[in-house]
Parts: sequence; C-alpha cells; structure tokens
Amino acid sequence: RACYCNICRPATFVLAPDGPELHFIDLDLDVLVWPDGSCVVTDEDDFAENSVRYAYPEDIQVAAREAVESLLA
Repeated sequence: RACYCNICRPATFVLAPDGPELHFIDLDLDVLVWPDGSCVVTDEDDFAENSVRYAYPEDIQVAAREAVESLLA
C-alpha cells in the first residue's frame, strides 16, 4: 500500500457557524510512495491544465514543483 502525498496550498482554520473548519486548495499534484521506496508523481496533466484555468500564480506553481522535488529527494 502506497503513502499518498497531496500537494496543496497551506491549510487555514476558519471559525464557521457549526464549528472550526480546515480549508485548503488542492494543487492537483500527488506523490505516491510505495513500501519499496519507489515514487510516482500523478496528475501532472491536471496541474498543467488547472494552472492555466485557475491562473495559479507563478510562485505557487514553483512552490508546488519544489514540494514534489522535496518528496522525491
């Protein structure tokens, strides 16, 4: 079974009427780490498409790629 690493914007806590909520924005990229140590990056096509569709700022795109690289190191 793989460990699933979701690349996202930093989470924030919001005090909602029904209690605290955790909000985050998923940046599409994911890294799967298998028990043998091998890794697979998924959803790179979604990241590329959504970077344009939702106008991800350049610094966010760079940070997402750096997060992937740090997981692969």
